[in-house]
Amino acid sequence: MGMGVFSLRDGGFLFFFQSKYLSCFLFFLCLGGLFWVLVGSLLISAFCIVI
Repeated sequence: MGMGVFSLRDGGFLFFFQSKYLSCFLFFLCLGGLFWVLVGSLLISAFCIVI
């Protein structure tokens, strides 16, 4: 049982390292999307205040 858990954990660890770049890319993509949504809402609110 313990060996099965260890092998499963090691397999997940290897899979994590293989998909590390994809995970980083998706993470920064989501982060950038949130950043641009925040900037866009700020610009729109500032634009409405100016008008």
